[in-house]
Amino acid sequence: MHGSSAKPASSARSAGANTDSAHQSDSRIAEAARLPSTERRSRHVCERVDELELPEAFKAQMAPLLGVMGSVNAQLKAIDKGLEHQAKTHEVAKRLCTAAGVGPVTAISFVPIVDRVERFDNAKQVRAYLGLVPRELSSGEKQHRGHITKAGNRRMRALLVEASWQLLRSRRADTEALRAWANRIALRRGKRIAAVALARKLAGILFAMWRDGTDFGKTKTSAAHAA
Repeated sequence: MHGSSAKPASSARSAGANTDSAHQSDSRIAEAARLPSTERRSRHVCERVDELELPEAFKAQMAPLLGVMGSVNAQLKAIDKGLEHQAKTHEVAKRLCTAAGVGPVTAISFVPIVDRVERFDNAKQVRAYLGLVPRELSSGEKQHRGHITKAGNRRMRALLVEASWQLLRSRRADTEALRAWANRIALRRGKRIAAVALARKLAGILFAMWRDGTDFGKTKTSAAHAA
């Protein structure tokens, strides 16, 4: 009797630990996506060094590094401009950019990673392909959701989470349903978990926009995926 009663308690503790681990894992992904870009970070370092009153010897040692960082910043800016041009001229990417929070980098990245939209039967398959769906952890007759699978392209997941943060801060009328949905999750489980959940939702929305040839907010696409 004692042995049989101990098992459920152990399973419950294990399930609880898995849930905590899932929340922590999703939180780390959300936090990582909020970090500023490499170009912005390095530019900030260069600006701060110029502002600070540092010993001349130290500035002399830093000069070669700052020179390299400045050169890299210039190259990154050129790349960003190129991506913006591609997003404006590529039919699908241009459409995806109509979604709140989605910029040229996210749109241009989404297209080649998904590759051919007809490969997927529905939005759920795209979310699974991008590793944004939670694992199913079964224990007896109970099912628990674990952390996201993290299958597929890691960078694409980070971009979608970053886009979800932008969407949460949006005040566009056509994002109201999505923001309300995400905010309900945030009240229960925290903003970082909500951001990952919204990224999962956003992946499905982008897929539907591409498949149906519709802009964000102009059809039932947004409302359907906010349900």
